[in-house]
Amino acid sequence: MGVEEAQVPFVTPMLAPETRSRLRFLGWRGDDYLNNLCVADFYIDTHPSGGGTIVEDAAALGIPPIMFEQDFMKFFDQVYWSPADELFDIRDMVVARGDYAALKRMAARMIEDVEFRNRIGAHCREYIHRTRGNPERAVHQFEDIIARVLKEAADGDVAKDELEAEVRDLAGRRNVPVSVGRAARWLKRAMRYGERVLDRVT
Repeated sequence: MGVEEAQVPFVTPMLAPETRSRLRFLGWRGDDYLNNLCVADFYIDTHPSGGGTIVEDAAALGIPPIMFEQDFMKFFDQVYWSPADELFDIRDMVVARGDYAALKRMAARMIEDVEFRNRIGAHCREYIHRTRGNPERAVHQFEDIIARVLKEAADGDVAKDELEAEVRDLAGRRNVPVSVGRAARWLKRAMRYGERVLDRVT
């Protein structure tokens, strides 16, 4: 789901002919996305660019996701990363990055060991609902960050960084106190963080 067969040419050689005949590429989906996801026994994350929200959606539905680990030794690259490995801690479902043999072994276990699949699925559902299933809590956390940032800026307790010169320049051109420019800069950072939090819980 989300890709065409030509976009993942490595998949077909991994499968036996009888298995390949049962594989369907659904492409990008619209409103029926979750309905399609609900029928899956387990979810295999994409590679080299891994999914984020879709992995959380699968886990929230009790569908175990198989994920590649994130390589934290590389510089950030949005086409070569596995953000789900950073979003939540379900280590039983993480395989070494690019290790397709390990991926096949994990998928085989998902197919053959129903008790394992159900246990991991239940753990995934409980974990996501416990850590991501409370939008009200997320909003309060976001508001707390904004309040703390504004208080630190008002008290002058803001760490110096490379953006200090930019803040002073902006404050000068806007004819406002530097403290206001600094507070606005930190508020902007908090807003960006809050947007990411809200995107993940709504």
